[in-house]
Amino acid sequence: MRSVPESISPLPRAVRWVILFALAYGGDDPNAQAYLGVYTLFAILGTMLLLVLQAVVSIAVILYFRKHHAEDAGMFSTMIAPIIAFLAQVYLVYLLIVNLGTFGGTGGFGSNIPWIGAAIIVIGLVWGFLLKRMAPQAYQDIGHLYMDS
Repeated sequence: MRSVPESISPLPRAVRWVILFALAYGGDDPNAQAYLGVYTLFAILGTMLLLVLQAVVSIAVILYFRKHHAEDAGMFSTMIAPIIAFLAQVYLVYLLIVNLGTFGGTGGFGSNIPWIGAAIIVIGLVWGFLLKRMAPQAYQDIGHLYMDS
């Protein structure tokens, strides 16, 4: 299936998202749907995913310095601080999930934020493993900036 370039698409991408949200949340009170459905719930989802990412990075710091710079690693900066950071991030994710009803309500999307976040993480991991296997050069280029001269 060929995709239509954005410039000649019948509806701009933003309009398509607005229509999807209107279908999902209704259109009887656009102000409430905009703040609750779009901003609040996506802010909560994004915050949760950032906290998970920071927890993973804390573990990555420990593993990286143990593997590559064990002789240069300071105990506090490469072991104790990342452990404290990991525990703090995990606790904050726990608090976010436990208090989800207060933050984002108990409606469909709001109550499923942990599952949606988990699905995003799993899809990202699967995509990364597939990319590593099917396009190793593209996988190697992730995180690198190439400037055309």
